[in-house]
Amino acid sequence: MKNMSKKIVSLVLALVMMASLLSVTASAATTKTVKTYKTYVDLGDSISTGFSLATYTRDNHWNEVPGSFPSYVAKYVKAKKSYWLSQDGFRTSEIRELLDNNYNGDLMTDYELPRNTENFWNNETLQKYRSKYQKAVKKANLITLNVGFNDGWFPILYMSHKLFPDQPLEAIVNYPTMLITVLQSAYQLMLEFYVNYSAIVTRIHELNPKATVVLVGNYNPIAGWAIPRDSQLAFGQLLTPYFQTMNTFKQNQADQYPNYYYADVMDVEVRTAKLPDADAGGFDPHPTEAGHRWMAKQIIKALPAKNAK
Repeated sequence: MKNMSKKIVSLVLALVMMASLLSVTASAATTKTVKTYKTYVDLGDSISTGFSLATYTRDNHWNEVPGSFPSYVAKYVKAKKSYWLSQDGFRTSEIRELLDNNYNGDLMTDYELPRNTENFWNNETLQKYRSKYQKAVKKANLITLNVGFNDGWFPILYMSHKLFPDQPLEAIVNYPTMLITVLQSAYQLMLEFYVNYSAIVTRIHELNPKATVVLVGNYNPIAGWAIPRDSQLAFGQLLTPYFQTMNTFKQNQADQYPNYYYADVMDVEVRTAKLPDADAGGFDPHPTEAGHRWMAKQIIKALPAKNAK
């Protein structure tokens, strides 16, 4: 009898697991089966703007960039109206300031943001365009939120320059222990990301509780780098847990609401995937053309299919 009970329990558990797997498979969308969304809002940073694509231009504010992952997403979900709100240099602080009238940014907004946006964005312009951004969010049926990379990367650059002012990047790529030192210091500067990101997710839900929202994960742009240079040591992987910690937080944020989803893009193809690529043409952590197409499909995969309940 006891053995029979064990077999029944095992069978029930197996059926539950199978049902769970089948439900995930049934609800995961493809580019052909994804639900349609009438109004789409693209909210994020230079990864979303299509920086480095042939179709990208520096002064292209609020226009579609063909070949970027938001452009593909809009096409796949058959959006009739899209708002291209992503901007170069944005961190969570800037997006939070645009969506929350009671938040006025941080010190880096006026220091770092103008340098990265040819003086277009600062605290004054962020507050000027609050209405534009908040109205778009209120109208959206689908929102993709792709922000956090600059929150993670700027502290690394800042600490690199502070600790090794003469040759910050050279020190990192030639001496793995230097990278560890930078990471330990950068982690201390990352706390604001978690506060701001949570505030953004909450604010989007306040502005539009019915919208479907995809929280797009971060990736490690130097995962394939051998450090020191010309070695076989994949010390670029040291940054992966750094960004994965941010992704785990994003996943937890997506779990707060039934219409929120998380898209994993950790394996996206980037332009300087290997250190020699950066040596040849300068460091560029943005996705390639193929990377953007892949990211769009990862986002679609995170969404429910038309027949999902």
